[in-house]
Amino acid sequence: MHTKRPPLRWLTTGLVMFAALSQCSSPTPADIRSPSESFSIDDARWEGTWEFTYTLTKLDGVSDEESRFEVGSEIRRIWQVEPECPSGPCNVTILATDPDDSLAPEVESSAIYDSGVYRVTEAFAPVPEDACRAGDGEIIPGAFTATNSVEVEPTDFEVRDGRPVVTEATSTKRTSFEPIEEAADEGGTCTTKIATWEATVVPQSDSTS
Repeated sequence: MHTKRPPLRWLTTGLVMFAALSQCSSPTPADIRSPSESFSIDDARWEGTWEFTYTLTKLDGVSDEESRFEVGSEIRRIWQVEPECPSGPCNVTILATDPDDSLAPEVESSAIYDSGVYRVTEAFAPVPEDACRAGDGEIIPGAFTATNSVEVEPTDFEVRDGRPVVTEATSTKRTSFEPIEEAADEGGTCTTKIATWEATVVPQSDSTS
């Protein structure tokens, strides 16, 4: 854990006294600090290209037939992170890609920075393939609205060229499917479904240097 450097307090005045003290005293361990000790993780800037390796940790309301994923499944994402301010931590613009699917489109979004955490929330309108089976057996297409909620928390940093930059982070992604009004009371598989993913987040190559 990095702590902020306390201000130096000079208790003597005059050139002669300062010279005398400097000759008879030597720096104590508390006086010798690395540049990183002048900053904390809350000062670190998040930018560059990052690789997310997500592991599915929990499924709620999802049957085996409804998902091609199971607990323990992994997916990867690449984020190009561009801060929206000239220095320090702040909101960022993100260009996300799937490195394992060359046909997947790039997705641009924004992350809001607050109290050391970056948050992205995206809502998606119903699509026909997100169907459910009502209690009476009827198939209802476009039965869900989907929401992705992603949180990224920087966990480590280093000082480069006099400025602190993020070097590691963790992420949690929660994907929920809520039944639309026409499906909510139909029973069967027309119920809320939630997938929770946990990720390690590391810079790709030396993108943050």
